[in-house]
Amino acid sequence: MFEDLDFTPGNVVYNDFDINDKMPLSKQIYSLKEDLFQVNYNNKYIIDVGWYPEFNKSGKFNIVIIKDCNWEKPIEKKSCNDIKTLKVYIEEFSLKVKSLINYKNQDL
Repeated sequence: MFEDLDFTPGNVVYNDFDINDKMPLSKQIYSLKEDLFQVNYNNKYIIDVGWYPEFNKSGKFNIVIIKDCNWEKPIEKKSCNDIKTLKVYIEEFSLKVKSLINYKNQDL
């Protein structure tokens, strides 16, 4: 689903996103899991995607940016209930993490 997005210098470390964007989400309820997709950037930043509550058609995709494994205080968090918006958010978050990495490297 996200093959056309460039996550460099991040690495996709988990991808269980088997949701068909041509089919209603309500017909794919068993694919709507908490753990769907994750990108790791040098063990410093993580972009994580999940569906909450799991297997619930009334749920939403949650996407977060995590820094230094601090899951209690995400840098940013957004929610949506459609794949098109999710893809936009993932691309936006990837660009944000890349800018944070580049900003940090300039200070070194």
